[in-house]
Amino acid sequence: MIKVKKMTFSNSEKPAHQVFSDYFSGMQDPRRTNKGHYLYPLEEILFLCISAVLSGMDDWSSVHLFGKTKLNWLRQYFPYRHGIPSHDVLGKVFSALD
Repeated sequence: MIKVKKMTFSNSEKPAHQVFSDYFSGMQDPRRTNKGHYLYPLEEILFLCISAVLSGMDDWSSVHLFGKTKLNWLRQYFPYRHGIPSHDVLGKVFSALD
């Protein structure tokens, strides 16, 4: 279980993406990360999914399409070097989260 921290953006000296990263820093990545065989950092997946759900997306396919459509906007906050994960990747990551 994750301990809830207060997320504040106002009066913060940190950029919003750093506040986001700090807030979710306690989450453990459920994927096998010791060999580095994953293309999409967990914070990028979380930011994509939260942004998409707040925009009305309600399944993994629509989250994926939202990401492809809004990739330039998303890259203002995180690099998304490998683009947007497929709906299958999103579903697998979220099914493995505690």
